[in-house]
Order: sequence, then C-alpha cells, then structure tokens
Amino acid sequence: MSMKKFVLFSVFGVLALFAIGLSVACNQDVVGHEDNPVNTLIVPENPPKNFSVTGCKSSRTRDEAETRGMYDELIEYEARENSLLRITHTNTIFNCDVLQIYAEMTVNDHLYIIEEKSQEGTVSANCICPYDLGYDIGPLKEGDEYTVSIRRGKDEDSEVAKFIFTYSSTVKGQITREK
Repeated sequence: MSMKKFVLFSVFGVLALFAIGLSVACNQDVVGHEDNPVNTLIVPENPPKNFSVTGCKSSRTRDEAETRGMYDELIEYEARENSLLRITHTNTIFNCDVLQIYAEMTVNDHLYIIEEKSQEGTVSANCICPYDLGYDIGPLKEGDEYTVSIRRGKDEDSEVAKFIFTYSSTVKGQITREK
C-alpha cells in the first residue's frame, strides 16, 4: 500500500471514530435528561441572593408528623458583608419527593417578601421532610428599619414568619416556630 493511501485511510478512520464518538456522547446526553428534564425545573423570577437548600434531613409520613410532631422551625438572620442580611430557615417542611425547592422575592421599599416554594413531581409522596434553606437580602442601608415576611404563597394568610429589624453591621436575631 502506498503512503498516500495509508494517510487517506488513516484520516477517514479518525474522522469515522470522531463521528461515532460524537453520536454516542449526544445520545448519552439525551438519555441523561429523560428522567429529570431540565425544562421542567423552575427558574425563579426574582430569587434572593446566594440561595441554598439542604436535602431531606429525615422523612416521616404525614400521619406520623401529625401524631408525633415534626421538628421546630428556626429562622435566624444575621448581617453579612456588602450590607446583606443572611436568613437561614431551619427545618422548613416540604414534601419528601419534591423536584426542586426555590424562593422568589418581592421588594417594596423596606418590605421584603420571600416566597419559599417547591416544584412537586407528578405523583405526590405521602411523606414530608425538614429542609434547611438559606439566602441573602439587600443591600440594606445602615440605620433603616426593614420588614421581612416569609411565606408559602402570595397572600398574607400563607405567612410563616414576619420580623422587623433596624439594619446595622451587627444585627442578629432568631424566631422559633414550634410545631
């Protein structure tokens, strides 16, 4: 076999292997998203800054939760750098089989309304879990008074907690919600 034919076959061989590899990689990417499609996940319109959430800490059936009680919820807040306020909501209860937990924020002058939400799957599990959420609000102005309303929906009836504080670089507080 001549050198030209060898080079030509080598080039075609490499191109064929590249095309096969690309095809397999693309098919794996599609298969990976069939179970949990990206397009079903919600992108919040106005999320609070630096949102974080733990996984389910321990699940209980809804009946167990009603008879034995769940964990007490704790909401803590503390000033952070850049004039932000960190809010940590410990043991907030959601279904144990949620696809996504997220938050949306509405700001009206010195009132911050945080809606903690979840995207449920097509079938709701008969269990609930405590999760820990964390997020920042601000920037806030030193010496100004602010109100924070944490909710599970748009209206005031869905309010989980409400607190008022005067912002300073040392502000810190907590609210316990007993079950």
